Amino acid sequence: MSKDPAVLFYTSDFLASTFHLSDEQVGRFIRLLCMQHQRGRLSEDDLPSGDNTASLQIRSLFKKDENGYFNERMEEEIIKRKKYTESRRNNWAKRTQKANQRNEPNITESEENKQIPPKRDFDCSLFDELWEHYPKKIGKTYAKKCFLRLKPTKELTTVMIKALEEQKKWDMWIKDGGQYIPNPSTWLNQKRWLDVQPIKEEKRMGMYI
Repeated sequence: MSKDPAVLFYTSDFLASTFHLSDEQVGRFIRLLCMQHQRGRLSEDDLPSGDNTASLQIRSLFKKDENGYFNERMEEEIIKRKKYTESRRNNWAKRTQKANQRNEPNITESEENKQIPPKRDFDCSLFDELWEHYPKKIGKTYAKKCFLRLKPTKELTTVMIKALEEQKKWDMWIKDGGQYIPNPSTWLNQKRWLDVQPIKEEKRMGMYI
């Protein structure tokens, strides 16, 4: 079976998560993501070396397990894409088999969708409370899955909300009408409530006497 040549790429999430990187760092990061998609895991030699800020920032975007380094979001998208492709392939095989056995036309996609029970929408009061405070209300269903995956307590949810109220005052969240506010799912997956406010760089004016 040939390698899947594509994976979903969420541009808004990517811009938000790489806002603090330079253009050169973003280029290096994209190349590493492509390598992970094709190879599965990265080696120590693939990642930038050195203790400089640029290298450390890129390395912080990857986690390590017994097989090597990987970006968590890319890993999720690879798995979702694989499951989707396999489900479509299996559904097609089942429809073809039934059609051959009954000597009937293949089941249409609309008929198949009727047979699939709707996904249950989890009732989570803690998530609803967090969602009420989040300024960018997009991708609620996926955000709720990310939230439930964390299994947060009431205390942790309170910490998240407190962090949100502070971050909503940050320049990068206010800039350009909130264009760089991360999607809720990204904020949860990357545990962005732990972020520290960036230090403002003030221009110093020279004084001449």
